[in-house]
Amino acid sequence: MQDSSEYPQPPDPLAGREDEFGAMPPPEMTDLPSVEPPSAGFIVQLFLVPALIVTVVIGVYLLFGKLASGEQDWRKQLTDVRHDNAHIRWRGALGLAQMLQANVTAEGIRLSENRDVAIELAQLMRDSLAHGTTSEDDYKQQEFLTRTLGLIDVPDVTMPVLLEAMDPAEDRDVRKNAIAAVATTASRMHERGATFDGTEVVPGVIAASGDSDQMIRHLATFTLGMFDLPSAQERLEVLLEHSDELTRANAAIALARRGSPKGLPVFENVLQQAGEAQTKSSPSSTSDDAVTVNAEKFEGSILLTNTLKALTQLSDELDTAQKEKLTSLLSPIATEHDDALVRIEAKTLLQQMSDSQSQTNN
Repeated sequence: MQDSSEYPQPPDPLAGREDEFGAMPPPEMTDLPSVEPPSAGFIVQLFLVPALIVTVVIGVYLLFGKLASGEQDWRKQLTDVRHDNAHIRWRGALGLAQMLQANVTAEGIRLSENRDVAIELAQLMRDSLAHGTTSEDDYKQQEFLTRTLGLIDVPDVTMPVLLEAMDPAEDRDVRKNAIAAVATTASRMHERGATFDGTEVVPGVIAASGDSDQMIRHLATFTLGMFDLPSAQERLEVLLEHSDELTRANAAIALARRGSPKGLPVFENVLQQAGEAQTKSSPSSTSDDAVTVNAEKFEGSILLTNTLKALTQLSDELDTAQKEKLTSLLSPIATEHDDALVRIEAKTLLQQMSDSQSQTNN
């Protein structure tokens, strides 16, 4: 279009500025660094490293996804358990343990109820016990196996070998884990409404409840409360008279779990001691004494908490006189105890007994 008065054109912005916008850059720009293409190392850092990170994350996600969904071949793990090579054998056992902890369902059956898995792990444990070694690694493997057997709900397979592991001749931690495995199995099956005949295992637990080792005795006493058998009941009533306070308390708690108030005198003694402890001032002591006092205080707090929980279970089984005595013992704990959670539990129990008594009177 030609320039005309009707269509005036804007002035040329480059007119008269050829020196500034010529083919060559101005002198002040000649010192700038030259532009170079990116190096291979830079490209690797920019693209390959993030890609590797993403790949690893996806791999971990897929691995745990397969484990949780039961897609991992448990039969392959069983094959490894049977392997002659000890490293492969224990790798298979570890794989099965991980699948059991993830509550995997394979072929429509919970892996914890799979008899083949139970038989192989029980046999591995039996072989390890028969080896008779004093190796620390072997003890660790036995502890691992006893805990794993506690995840399996095939008691006719697992209980016999756990009884072997509870033998006084075995390592202390192996025995402890074996008793705990019996308790967890019984508790889990009870919650599911499944039948668990403890006729064969209870005698071994009763024997452990008389052990000189305090930890073994306490754990066995607690475990007896999981079995609704006359022999377990009788043993717990005997343990109420034991010289060790914690053994007596565990027996009373186990009986309360079974709905029996025969351990009530033990609970009353625990409450009385807790109330008296609140009125005593703490004298100055050395650092060693302070550690001992703190340990005893922690142990006493746990015992008191378990006592309150047991009494909550027994509340409906108590008569008026028993509730009145407990109320007098609980009141100072509910108002003065230095642990807020203990105070709350004590107040809750007091309210529960009051409500129950009101219903009885009406």
